Amino acid sequence: MRTFAGDIRLLELQDQRIMPWKNGGGITRELAVYPDTSTLDGEPFLWRISIADVATDGPFSAFPGYDRSIMLIAGHGMELAMQEATPIRADKFYQPLRFSGDTATHCRLLDGPVRDFNVMSARGHIEHHCDVISGGASEARWAQSTEALFCHCLHGNLIVKLRDMAEWNLSVGQSLWLPMQPGSKTIPVLLAPNSPQTAAILVSLRNV
Repeated sequence: MRTFAGDIRLLELQDQRIMPWKNGGGITRELAVYPDTSTLDGEPFLWRISIADVATDGPFSAFPGYDRSIMLIAGHGMELAMQEATPIRADKFYQPLRFSGDTATHCRLLDGPVRDFNVMSARGHIEHHCDVISGGASEARWAQSTEALFCHCLHGNLIVKLRDMAEWNLSVGQSLWLPMQPGSKTIPVLLAPNSPQTAAILVSLRNV
């Protein structure tokens, strides 16, 4: 991990924490968690971003009080059964599926193991949103005092540029974390895929 002015962090593959799911049913790579001292069985987190490997059918871990988003990033997909609701298929890449961590959720794999990108945020405290970055360049806005931004590169290379401030070139597995911090600035953030194969995810995490 490299830290820049304003506690901006560039995270590498080796910074990811590999750990079992909360219910022990699979393996996850924790990309980032806030506060840093949070654990799954101790101090609660306000938000958490991870990549999970799902190798078998079975229940998802329960996270009461949290809102969740997952999106398929590898494999042929899965079907999620949530109590009495009609099962939902997650079988298209990079399409976020949002649901409550309070809801008992059972996963059925459609055709072999999958990998998914996960975001969880504490309901009533943090609101999260996921955008997929691919194709042409786009621009986000970072409201420093009320919002954190987290960008993770899945494929190719992505240029992330803070206007008149700094620039990073993210490669596969790298993440850039722009934290909430005191101040009233809203800073434009340019996100420019550097190849046709580039795919990245931008997560915004806003105070409620």
